[in-house]
Amino acid sequence: DHFVPSGKKDDLYAGHRRLSDEQLNNLSENIVEEIRDRGVAKSLGGFINRDLAGEDNNLKMSRIDEAIVNAQINSSSETVATTIGQDDIYPLDAPSYKPAAHAFGNSIVEETGAGLPGYFKQQDILRPLAPVMTTRGDTFVIRAYGESIDPITKSVTGRAWCEVTLQRTPDYLNKETPAWTFPPTDAISSKFGRSFSIINFRWLNNEDTRS
Repeated sequence: DHFVPSGKKDDLYAGHRRLSDEQLNNLSENIVEEIRDRGVAKSLGGFINRDLAGEDNNLKMSRIDEAIVNAQINSSSETVATTIGQDDIYPLDAPSYKPAAHAFGNSIVEETGAGLPGYFKQQDILRPLAPVMTTRGDTFVIRAYGESIDPITKSVTGRAWCEVTLQRTPDYLNKETPAWTFPPTDAISSKFGRSFSIINFRWLNNEDTRS
């Protein structure tokens, strides 16, 4: 949902969008694909802004915007605004239309309802995250799962879950390199970067993994 809805759901002009579980799963998968395709962003701005290295000198959409398009979240009749005389004022095949509106064609969506309250946008994801969003978080919670399989029956004879909280420290892996300098390119610290500390570890049960 939008963070501050002002009308009923799926009301393009005065409401907000509500996504189904299937749409959310599809969107999440497409965001992951965008990250894999473009690589890790070097900054928060690089993640949420258009890509200046887009093809054909066009600004490519941000990872989230591209994922929304690929997930077809807004590809429905609810996201197409109806404006009387729109095609007469700005006909899509007019010579003056594409150079003006499509100077960066790869970064423009096709739906005419883009930007209206009921149109799902990147900022609908980022706005509630803004108070806690950081350029690079230094604490990570990782969960792992393992199982034992009987070699004869191929059935699972045991399962185990664990959770570890890691924290990145300022020190390099090789502590002889000062934290405020760049390590030599052929050094181990240049390859592996900063050190991590385990600040918490615990075994989980099946019920814990549902939280």
